[in-house]
Amino acid sequence: MNNLAGTTFAGAASTHSGNALQLAGDGPTEASTQAQVNINQSSSVGAADSRQNLATTFQLVVAVAQTFRVTFEADAFMRLALGQEDVIAQADRNWRLDVTVVGDPLADPILTWAPDGSLLTGLSGTCLGAGLCSELDDDFTLNLAAALQTTGDSQRIDGAVNNDFGLLVTLLPGSYQLAINHDTSADAQAIPEPGSLALLGAALLGLVGLRRKSKNIPAVA
Repeated sequence: MNNLAGTTFAGAASTHSGNALQLAGDGPTEASTQAQVNINQSSSVGAADSRQNLATTFQLVVAVAQTFRVTFEADAFMRLALGQEDVIAQADRNWRLDVTVVGDPLADPILTWAPDGSLLTGLSGTCLGAGLCSELDDDFTLNLAAALQTTGDSQRIDGAVNNDFGLLVTLLPGSYQLAINHDTSADAQAIPEPGSLALLGAALLGLVGLRRKSKNIPAVA
């Protein structure tokens, strides 16, 4: 991911990893996804996009009040590389955990967690007011969007290896749905330079002229 070719015309890349849900004391699990698009050669024109999503949804029945721990280690990388003006490149990464009550679609979510690099924000839901949910670690944001529409090369590398994320959530007796959404996207759109447009226009006019001449050539007996 870190070594895009120097001839890259337009590209965007984003990658991050990590999600987990386990009882206190269990080790973390990990999952990863990444997306990248590139348009090569300075005379190229066109667009490309990539989408990748990891969605995990399951139901949990709690017989007695129990505290769960969500922990994982993650690293993240984002890069936007351009080769000329009037080229659009953008990348996004997102990680979110939602906990809802099964059978009560009108109830507010018990928990929504979108790690944003702060222990003061990124966590919402009714369990906060009850003092049942809290963040343990939130080293950097896993919800980030970046875009460029000019020449240049921008990259963002968050932290080193083993960046920690953690959450405690206590669930009272009942049935719950837990959903983890973890996705990245990348888009690139290339528009030719004015000189390239002129050459393209001249070539198209030439083709039109050749076609008209071919229609006026008399048939050979």
